[in-house]
Amino acid sequence: MDDTLRILILEDNKHDVDLLQRELKKSGLVFISEIVETRDAFEKALHNFKPNIILSDYNLPSFDGITAFLIKKKKCSNIPFIIVSGAIGEENAVELIKKGITDYTIKDRLFTLPPKIIRALEEAKEKKENREVNERFSLASRASNNIIYEWKINDDVVWWNDAYYNLMGIKKEEQWSEHSSWTNSIHPDDRDGVMNDLSNFFESEEIFWSGEYRYLDNKGKVYYFYDKGYLLRDQNGKPIRIVGAVADITNLKDHITQLKEMIFMISHRVRQPIANILGLSDALDESINNPVEFKKIVDYMKQSAIDLEEFTHELNHFIQNSKDKAENEIKG
Repeated sequence: MDDTLRILILEDNKHDVDLLQRELKKSGLVFISEIVETRDAFEKALHNFKPNIILSDYNLPSFDGITAFLIKKKKCSNIPFIIVSGAIGEENAVELIKKGITDYTIKDRLFTLPPKIIRALEEAKEKKENREVNERFSLASRASNNIIYEWKINDDVVWWNDAYYNLMGIKKEEQWSEHSSWTNSIHPDDRDGVMNDLSNFFESEEIFWSGEYRYLDNKGKVYYFYDKGYLLRDQNGKPIRIVGAVADITNLKDHITQLKEMIFMISHRVRQPIANILGLSDALDESINNPVEFKKIVDYMKQSAIDLEEFTHELNHFIQNSKDKAENEIKG
C-alpha cells in the first residue's frame, strides 16, 4: 500500500505554490500534490486524486476557501482542511475554526505549516480509529442480548444500548441519561454495597470491575444483574470512563432456586424409600418362614421401588426443562 502523502492544493498563484511545496519538502514530508484553481477542478480532484489533506487559499478569482471547505465537508468530511493565505485577521481566523476548518497558516509564516499538517493528519487518524471503534461497539451492542453501557464519569452520564430499554420496557428519550437513574434503580438493600465497591475500585489501580446486584424497573419488578466493566483512566490514573456489559441473570437465579428445591426433594424423597428397602431387607430374612409376612414385606419393597421410579421420572423431567430453559436463554 502506497503511504505517500497526497496533498490537494487550491491556489491560483504559481509563485505561492512553489514556495509552499519548497517549505514542505524542506521539512522532510514525502508527498505528491495536485494543484487546482477552479471549483470544477477541485471537485474532480476530490473524487479522482483522493487527497489525504487539503491546503487552500482564502480568496481566488473565481472560487474561495470557505466554499471549497463546504464542498469538501459534504463530499468527504473527514479530510483535514487548512487555509493558507495572506493576512486574514484574527476575527476571520476564529470564524474559520468555528466553521470546522482544521487550521490556518499565514503565507509569510509557511514554516509553521508542516507541523500543522502532521498534527492535522494525526488527529484525522485518531478520529477515524475512534469512529471505527464506535461503529464496532455499536454493531456489537446491537448483536448482543446483554445490556451494553458506557459511563462518562466526569460528566456523570451513561449510555445504554437498546437491550436495556427493551428489558426495562421504557422508551429511549436521549442518547445519554443521568447516571443517577442507574444508581437509584439499584435495589435499596444492594445500593450502598455497590457504590462502596465502585469507590474502592476507583481508588485502586485495577481496570476490571464486576458486581452482582438487584435492579428495579419502573414498576418495581426485581432483576438480578451481573455487571462487568472495563475502566479507562487518564494519564494521571484518574477514572474517566467505564465501558461494560450487564447480564440479566434473573432466570439463572430461578434455576438455582429450583435446583436447591430439587436437592431438598432428593434428600427427603430418595432417602426414605432407600431406608425402607434397607430395613425391609433385614426383616425379609426374619420372615422367610412366614409366607404372609414375607409377601407383605415384598409389597412394601415394591412400593418403595415404585416411589423411586416415579421420582426418577420427575427428576428427568426437571433436568430436561432446565436444559431447555438454559438453551433458550443462550439463544435469547
